[in-house]
Amino acid sequence: MARFVEGFIVARFRLAGWEWVDELLSAGWTPEQKGQFLAYLPFTHDAWTRVAKVLGTDAGAYWTRTNAWPYQVDEGLSDAIDELLKYERPLAAMRSLTRLVHDKKPVKTDQAIRVLLSAPLSKEARGGIDGYEMVELIKYLQTNPETDRARLIQVEWLYLGLLEGYNEFQPKTLQRELAEQPALFCELIRAIYRSKTAEEPKEEPSEEQKFLAKRAFRLFHEWTVPPGSTDDGGIDEAALGGWLEQVKSSTKESGHLEVAMITVGHVLAHSPPDPAGLWLHRAAATVLDAKDGEDLRSGFMTELYNQRGVLWVDPTGGEERKLAADYRKKADEIENAGFHRVATSLRQVADGYIREAERIAKETDNE
Repeated sequence: MARFVEGFIVARFRLAGWEWVDELLSAGWTPEQKGQFLAYLPFTHDAWTRVAKVLGTDAGAYWTRTNAWPYQVDEGLSDAIDELLKYERPLAAMRSLTRLVHDKKPVKTDQAIRVLLSAPLSKEARGGIDGYEMVELIKYLQTNPETDRARLIQVEWLYLGLLEGYNEFQPKTLQRELAEQPALFCELIRAIYRSKTAEEPKEEPSEEQKFLAKRAFRLFHEWTVPPGSTDDGGIDEAALGGWLEQVKSSTKESGHLEVAMITVGHVLAHSPPDPAGLWLHRAAATVLDAKDGEDLRSGFMTELYNQRGVLWVDPTGGEERKLAADYRKKADEIENAGFHRVATSLRQVADGYIREAERIAKETDNE
């Protein structure tokens, strides 16, 4: 019956327009009846002005019921988003925000952050909202210089565990914060891994500690911004060195030095080429080549393997042999630049691919 009434109201409105609406609103209906009646009509500024006039302080009777479909709106959408937030409709508000982003219209960054921080806790039906819209809104905030960085970090941290499977979501602000704040890096390392020197905790981790560890692990898994990274895509050697020394000092004291260095080695595998032409930035190569950099090089090598991803397996092992040849060439180049320990590690990577090629070829012959 409700669908029947809705269909009648929509069709009648198309024929008779707002004059018919105003005539009916003058009847002695309850605020809930008037709110539901208006909620069946197009989500436009014309409807909102009548909500304010007819319902006043009872406007929630409309804003909690409207489908908030924003594709007939010409003006005032930002004000409507505020009303939807007021009546705890962040998912509906998000749909309107993504409409503004898509149409390249101004978006209030503080409003968008409020929507994103509220959406995961919303009790609304989730029809019409998906992860893609959330990702697009976060990407907009990441590229808008007016966005409050501290609050954007909160958003990225929250959505780390909510947008798994959406490869376009990258917590860029969080990643840069890790690259700039050694204390944050050390805190998250301690949240995930047990100390090698401290006594084993007697109690099981709390749910809050488990939550923190899971998010931190996910962040490290996606981290591709090396410490010392500059805005022009390079690496500041002094900044990298200073960051690393603080991390070494802190994690050595807490008993997390080894795993911290392995983790740093992972992100150094994402270093850019050197401006002088070397395939690896010299600032990264310098710290990797240090005498005490064995754990850094271990993490570096592991991430080089991981960067290959999942590929079709050539039954002859040809792809692995090509990779081995490429790493041998890189080893020669890095050794000629004076980084002998890094060259040795790269040759170990090459040897690993040769062994893999031989294993694949052998299994193919035995089939």
